[in-house]
Amino acid sequence: MNPTALVISDPVFVALQNHPDLIERFKYTNPQGAIDIGQMSQAFGINVVRASAISLSAGNVPSWIWGVTAILLFAQAATDMMDVSAAKTFVWTGSADKAGSGPPMTTDGYGVVEYPDPYLSAKTDWIAADWYWDVAITAQETIFQFTNVVSAPTMGTIAAPPVGY
Repeated sequence: MNPTALVISDPVFVALQNHPDLIERFKYTNPQGAIDIGQMSQAFGINVVRASAISLSAGNVPSWIWGVTAILLFAQAATDMMDVSAAKTFVWTGSADKAGSGPPMTTDGYGVVEYPDPYLSAKTDWIAADWYWDVAITAQETIFQFTNVVSAPTMGTIAAPPVGY
C-alpha cells in the first residue's frame, strides 16, 4: 500500500521551501522563487499538507503543536466501513426523535439553538450551531512518523499563514 499524503509542520515546510534541491527543480518555472505546497506535492508525487498550529504554555511561551515532524500516511479517496485509511472523522448523526439515535435537539449531527440576547436593550437574538464529531486513528499500520526532521527554529521566525490559507 503506497502512502497518499505527507503532513508537514511549519518548521519542516520552511526548511523544504528553502531546500536547494527543490529550488533548483523549479528555478526556470517559478520566477518568484518561493516553493509552495502544490510544487512540493508535484516534486514528491504525493499530496503534501501543511499542519500549522501554535499553543501557549501556562507561562505564555509559544510552541508548534506539530513540532518538527512529518507524517506519511495512507488515506483512501472514497471511504467506506472496510477501508484502511490512517484516520477517519466520525459524525454522530441521526436525530433524537428517531428512538434516541442521535444527540438531543439535532438533525444529522447538527444542532442549532436560537436565544434572545441577555441584555434586552440589544434587541437581538443569538444563534449557535453545534456539530458532534471526532477524529480517530483507524489503521495505525498505515502511518509513519518522522521526528526531529529539522532543527527547531526560534519561535517567531516563521510567519503565520494568512487567514484562509
